[in-house]
Amino acid sequence: MIRDVLWGAPDEQTPIDVHEVEIPIADGLDGAEGLRIAVVSDLHFGRIVSADFAARVVRITNELQPDIIVLLGDMVDRNRRHIHPCAEILADLRAPAGVFGCLGNHDHRAGGRHATEAFAAAGVPYRALFTSE
Repeated sequence: MIRDVLWGAPDEQTPIDVHEVEIPIADGLDGAEGLRIAVVSDLHFGRIVSADFAARVVRITNELQPDIIVLLGDMVDRNRRHIHPCAEILADLRAPAGVFGCLGNHDHRAGGRHATEAFAAAGVPYRALFTSE
């Protein structure tokens, strides 16, 4: 099962919707049945999205008790000064099989190598899908 947290206008009053999607598991993938994956994308922390809102996304994601959390990029909104505060918030994500992510174009614009290092130091291993620096 994949769980994703989606939202619209990013302020503290914005409701955060959780959508569950069941994905059939192919034969031969022993142990994958019942696996819960939380997917978070496009947080855009920084100039528009506050620390309170980002922390609320983290709290709700953790409350889902996923086995794995996947961050699909654009965690920051193009400014290097938002990388470390965002990484500190994301460091609170918890999943027994781990938290993993890849950088989005906004993360790269903020400083891809810097973001990868900051997120990894916060306990979130990141992979750059392309090099921006």
